[in-house]
Amino acid sequence: MKQQITVNADVTGLDLTSSQINSGVDNVSIGNLPLNTRESYSLLELVPGYSGSVGNSYNNVEYSIDGGNNEYGDILVDGTPAGFPTVNGYQGVGVFPSVDAIGEFRLLSQDFPAEFGRTLDGILNVVFKSGTNQFHGTAFEFIRNNDLDANDFFSNQNGVSLPAFHRNQFGGILDGPIYRNKTFFLVSTELLRENDFQSLTTTVPTDLQRAGDFSQTYASNGNLITIYDPNTTALDPSTGNYTRTAYSGNKITSGLSTVAQKVLKYYPEPNVTGNSVTNANNYYANGSVENQTTSWDVRIDHIISDRQKVFGRYSNRY
Repeated sequence: MKQQITVNADVTGLDLTSSQINSGVDNVSIGNLPLNTRESYSLLELVPGYSGSVGNSYNNVEYSIDGGNNEYGDILVDGTPAGFPTVNGYQGVGVFPSVDAIGEFRLLSQDFPAEFGRTLDGILNVVFKSGTNQFHGTAFEFIRNNDLDANDFFSNQNGVSLPAFHRNQFGGILDGPIYRNKTFFLVSTELLRENDFQSLTTTVPTDLQRAGDFSQTYASNGNLITIYDPNTTALDPSTGNYTRTAYSGNKITSGLSTVAQKVLKYYPEPNVTGNSVTNANNYYANGSVENQTTSWDVRIDHIISDRQKVFGRYSNRY
């Protein structure tokens, strides 16, 4: 019996002119993947070598590629840097494209051309869609409501009902021709209106501490936390160290700052039983924090000739 095995190696899919390593997310995936809060930069999580976190605000896009430094990457939108240096030294992001408006999402991770010379880490390239000779439009709205949510454990434990919570994220895109075969437009908008539920457990001064009495202020090991009079600071010549005199009975009986006493009025009173030794975590509260953003983008494409095309885009977010 005679067998013959033939192996055909097809190399037509290999790039024989460039050594760059890049990963892209196709249009089908961009449109169909469920992205939490519709954060377009979350598509980075699909790219090999990605590590970090992505949020939907200026200082919340921090990531690295293949182990690089998370402050050395670059984000390009339509070929223009979308990042800017912030006062904290982080790489801020000023353009947040709507998911529906993205035409290309590609990450260059290694060996990219010299034209991308602004970074030591990966380069994310995001391109907006352009209009065509046909009008296209999409609209969306995503809703969350407290009527569909359950109360959390700590609120139930403290007898606090679930507060009102509403999240509406809505918008859409419209694109089409301005002058057939020559000039096209795309308009994209996305709005977020949210009352975000938050709960807080923290430590506030006790009634004794408000009066300057720290005789019942203990560390977790049960030892009294001694407080010292700052006005008695003196240098000990024998040791070269500064010393202070402890308050008698660990109580401040005079010299209380009038400014501090006025500020203290804005601190809430304890409303739950804190730690039996330290009185820590003696205050609990919950409520809603308003979060609103409005973003929109306009792009105009014009064909000058078969070899020359120009476009302009304006993005705004507040």
